[in-house]
Amino acid sequence: MYLELAERYPQRGYAQRASDVLALSANTQSINGRSISETVLCQADAARLQGDVTTYTDYMRDGLHMARTLGSRKRYNEAVELFQKTPEPFFYKLRILSRCQGHFCSF
Repeated sequence: MYLELAERYPQRGYAQRASDVLALSANTQSINGRSISETVLCQADAARLQGDVTTYTDYMRDGLHMARTLGSRKRYNEAVELFQKTPEPFFYKLRILSRCQGHFCSF
């Protein structure tokens, strides 16, 4: 529900609320892997709405991996649908990050 509100009203903090609720959900016992996969993809969507490229990428990668491991066509299709919503600036940021990876170190 918060994700839908965040899509409609991006400046009202719903994306952060969605992220918080999903984080709580991810920390509870889940019935099956498909539920976990769905939660991870929702977390990717919340990160997308917040403009968090790194978190979005991490959750997308995990969600896709889970969908493939489970053999869940539904979750895979959801991941593809979410990927199609990826904001254009994310691709630019990801190119920069991938090119710089390994060239900088923290002090």
